[in-house]
Amino acid sequence: VSVGMAYTSGRLNFKSEIWYADIEDYVTRMAVSPAPLIYSFRNQDAVFKGLDLQLMWKPFDEDLLKSLRMEAVFSIVKGENKDPAKDVVEIPPWDASIGLIWERSMQYGDLSMKVSGHYVDSAKNPDPGLNPVYKDTASWFSLNANISIQRKNWLFQLNFENALNRLGYAYLQPPVATGPILPAGGEWSPGDRIPLPGRSVSLQ
Repeated sequence: VSVGMAYTSGRLNFKSEIWYADIEDYVTRMAVSPAPLIYSFRNQDAVFKGLDLQLMWKPFDEDLLKSLRMEAVFSIVKGENKDPAKDVVEIPPWDASIGLIWERSMQYGDLSMKVSGHYVDSAKNPDPGLNPVYKDTASWFSLNANISIQRKNWLFQLNFENALNRLGYAYLQPPVATGPILPAGGEWSPGDRIPLPGRSVSLQ
């Protein structure tokens, strides 16, 4: 079941949706052995609720800035098992992203520039008894940028990912190893978490 609202004009588009889902036999992953790490799966009845917001806004009428627009997205999901009445472990925390995009057709091709930020909230392991190997996850923010030029069949792109080089971890990431066998990489020890990629620059 979902209920939504949408508004559209020449310069502003907005969409919101609230939804509810009652799912029978939802497949849940659980750890049956932390060392070595072994997972099992079981079916449980679960309820999910969520909110999604989307916004697109063009703030300027001037010719040079007419094609500048802002895009924003917000999403949150909550899941709960019916028996026992505990939060579903693998539902990520809420996240939001916002970006500025400028596009313009020029003599030498179509130019596009984008700067965006993505924020993911912190989250705790809602059921450490079921999945004891998971750790709580801190919030993290990444700043990204992209410049591209397309001319006929050619596309050139310059990408900046995680420009601020912020350290972050995937939500409820399991450790690289928990048993007697050491990880393949020499820099890791059993129980360590592998961070998300740091700053990167690529030309395509």
